[in-house]
Amino acid sequence: MKRLAFLALLLLISLASPAFAEENVTELRIDDIATKVDSGSLLEFSFSVGNRVGPACAAQIEYWIGAEAEKIVSGRESIFLNESETKASTASLLVPDEVSGLHSFFIEMQCNDSTVVASKPMKATVPMPTILEFSSLDVSESLEQQLVGFSYIIESNTSPDKPISIQEKILQDNNVLWESSGEAVLAGVRSFERKGPMLPPGNYTLVVEAAYGGKTAVITRQFAVRSTFNIFSLLMLPALILAFAVAFVLAARFFFFGSAVQKAKPVAPAAGEPEFHTKQGLCVVESEASGVLDSSALNQLLDDAG
Repeated sequence: MKRLAFLALLLLISLASPAFAEENVTELRIDDIATKVDSGSLLEFSFSVGNRVGPACAAQIEYWIGAEAEKIVSGRESIFLNESETKASTASLLVPDEVSGLHSFFIEMQCNDSTVVASKPMKATVPMPTILEFSSLDVSESLEQQLVGFSYIIESNTSPDKPISIQEKILQDNNVLWESSGEAVLAGVRSFERKGPMLPPGNYTLVVEAAYGGKTAVITRQFAVRSTFNIFSLLMLPALILAFAVAFVLAARFFFFGSAVQKAKPVAPAAGEPEFHTKQGLCVVESEASGVLDSSALNQLLDDAG
């Protein structure tokens, strides 16, 4: 008998307890929440609310980050609950940039005369600033009728789970002549070897742009495409000059040497014409009509005359 009286007393105390009453009248549960979030980003969470006993109510929901009596950032919403109805909902809070370290997340519901609060610990971390930059952009020697080759290096601390967007453009006089875009996964340093289009001779601008998470990096380079004919002519110019000089020297030597030989060589008289012999101002004319002297007689005659 005493034991039954004791159990009845415990039951009365339990029914009079606010915690027990709130637990049975209303239901509030945090279903999912990130325990670690970056400062300046959204904290997303889901929760369930219920009206176990009592008339329908427009449950007032408030959630915040901070302490139970100190709300750093908060949000509110209203959820209508019929009697014995449970609903699930999702929401988010923007974690301020200045919030970091260990904090608590609270959610409170008021339905009819009942109030219930649930909480979970969370940690806000200041993320490292995104590094996204080009360390180089080079364009190879470009000739017409050849694909334009170029290369660049990107340095980044981006997550390998999310690719960066890369866009390449070639412009002339602010007009886009060629464009290519794609995505690449990188974390650290990565080099890219690329091929562009064939372009006619002229001056161009290469623009490469990388984007990740709202951060953008751009690098440009001026380059020229040269004519193949002009390059060949420029390379052959020294050889042509040397060949012309050699030909000029050979022609000059042939001309002067030929003139000297021609001037030194005596001209033989034609058949039947007189032949002239001179020595010390004396001239002897020899012809068939006057008779022809042999060389010894001719020399003797010239010596005697001299």
